[in-house]
Amino acid sequence: MHLLTSNFNLLDTNSNWTYLKNKNFHIDKNFNNFFFLINDKKTFLKYESIHIIFNYEKSNKKELIKKILSLKKYNQGHIIFFYFFLNFSKKFLLKEIKYLNKNIQRINKNIHINFLNNYSEIKFNKRNYKQISFPFEINSLEKITKIIINNNEASLAKPYKLIILDCDNTLWGGVLDEDGKKKLLYANTGKGLIYYNFQKILKSLKEKGFILSVSSKNEEKKVWEAMKYKKMFLQKKDFIFSKINWSEKEHNIKSILASMSLRAEDTLFIDDNLIEIEKVKNAIPGINYIHFNKNKIIKEFHNNQRLKKKLVLHEDKKKYDQYKLKFKFEDLKDKNKHTQNIFKFIKSLNQKIKFVNYGLRNSKRTLQLFHKTNQFNFTLNRYTNIELSNILKNKKNSIKLLNFRDRFGNHGLVGLYLIKEDKNSVVIKDFLLSCRVLFRKIEDYIIYKLSRNYNSKKIIIEFRETALNNKLVPNFLKSSYFNLLNKKGKLSLYTIKPNKTLNETKKLFSSSS
Repeated sequence: MHLLTSNFNLLDTNSNWTYLKNKNFHIDKNFNNFFFLINDKKTFLKYESIHIIFNYEKSNKKELIKKILSLKKYNQGHIIFFYFFLNFSKKFLLKEIKYLNKNIQRINKNIHINFLNNYSEIKFNKRNYKQISFPFEINSLEKITKIIINNNEASLAKPYKLIILDCDNTLWGGVLDEDGKKKLLYANTGKGLIYYNFQKILKSLKEKGFILSVSSKNEEKKVWEAMKYKKMFLQKKDFIFSKINWSEKEHNIKSILASMSLRAEDTLFIDDNLIEIEKVKNAIPGINYIHFNKNKIIKEFHNNQRLKKKLVLHEDKKKYDQYKLKFKFEDLKDKNKHTQNIFKFIKSLNQKIKFVNYGLRNSKRTLQLFHKTNQFNFTLNRYTNIELSNILKNKKNSIKLLNFRDRFGNHGLVGLYLIKEDKNSVVIKDFLLSCRVLFRKIEDYIIYKLSRNYNSKKIIIEFRETALNNKLVPNFLKSSYFNLLNKKGKLSLYTIKPNKTLNETKKLFSSSS
């Protein structure tokens, strides 16, 4: 459910709101209800997204800003959209926009600002404002609805996880091997401006949790030297799992995806060469791609919903660092690939799991895990905040999140399970783990802990097969401690019977709680 509220009368019964209502929006019925709503934290935070339209004038601006600043206390990772109608002349319009941006952006990075004014299709109507407390012409509702829907669709779109980039004529103008680093086009003016702006956008995406990598036919040392020489926005430290060599890009990209345990469907490849794009597209089904055209690239990025991450959580900002930990693990694993005792290698990682109770502080991360984890996700249930709250009202149901750390650092909240406990049995309704930490016996250890915690009860785990989870999960379920109990269509029920193999996994984790 989404909320639309305001500091005026929204005319909630008007037929122009029908489309929004059909899209699961609640249109506030109460006049000027925003001011009351911000003091009702429980109601304010129950919505998946909140859209607030403000009629902003000289007479109310100070009071409005003061009230808006009080939203700091609700910094729980909820998506909030502000729509300011600025009833000012063109002379003062830009000044007020700067004033609002300066004051509001310091509240919460998940607040997104939109500006409406008399010079757009939304017109102020003095008569409506006086008689029905509605400041616009009625036909403006249609335009407002379109803006709200576009924002909401962007917030619901599943962002890419990985962006793989070519170098020559993509990150810079020119060919490094032919032109040399000095002649490359990259500057904040002239012909190099497009590459400068493109890298600036990529840098901002990285800060929102998108992972950047490179697949380019170049000499790796020269690439990093060129970036440093030109003082580019992006430097070596901004990329991870890069493959810069003279091999075919499709082979390199497959290697990058395998190392990161990511799907092609969650990856965006950008290159200026249509032949390279065609080869990658044919070799890696499902991969997303953009042909770099310097006249169109900025617009394409702006219009791509999967590049518009509206909700940025604390975990997103740490995503690069967490994949860097995975890179260190993969590097060490590669160095030990001839080691006979894999058990000993994993034990050397000093792995620790902490079980964390579900609560308001991690509620958004919980929803993010449910919605973004695909490959190792037993049921692929995509709960909404309200659905999850209703499930947990039943005291038989509970959620535990999994915090993982190893010798390289803290990987954060990487998974969870949802169980339903009865007198004689425990049903694992959901079990999922981030692809970043797979193949390290974490999944086995969680099953071991559950079997220990509920050793007097029958333990059942549900698996619902889809095209997204039909490889890793079925392979895991072949383990000797799972027995198929029942299968009906795509839903299978397995019982867990601990054995020596499962119990051995406890030796791989130290000081776990």
